Amino acid sequence: MITLLMNLLYFIKPGLHVSKQTVIHGNIITDTNSYIAGTIHGDITTQATLVIEKNGVINGNAHAKNVIVKGKIKGNIHSDGKVDVKKNGEIEGHVYATEVNVDKESSLKGTIRKLQVAGNDENNYAEDTIADVTPAITNEPLNDEDKPQSWF
Repeated sequence: MITLLMNLLYFIKPGLHVSKQTVIHGNIITDTNSYIAGTIHGDITTQATLVIEKNGVINGNAHAKNVIVKGKIKGNIHSDGKVDVKKNGEIEGHVYATEVNVDKESSLKGTIRKLQVAGNDENNYAEDTIADVTPAITNEPLNDEDKPQSWF
């Protein structure tokens, strides 16, 4: 039954899927949405959205249009769009993006650098350095009104 549900996921969410039992040693380059629930020892590059699922681990750099971190990444993130670090998500590295949202119960060990479009060319970015960021992590439960914090 579980296998059937996993196979249906591929039709519901087209793109690259790395299951939680999978370990990849090497770099991945794709142009589709990528869902990582397994472990990757290497860099991943996609022209679409990268989702690091709750059990997902990336030991390498990530380059994507948008990145959603629910699992762990030990490496830098380069995003042309938005980076969302969800509850219990962990980043150990630097984040380069135009927008970054960090939930309260997540971990970010590194710096955030805001990318701004320089001129009219969307492929030409200027880096605007933001001070080192260490999100506050409390043991208090989240309220419904608490929203992820946007740094930009």
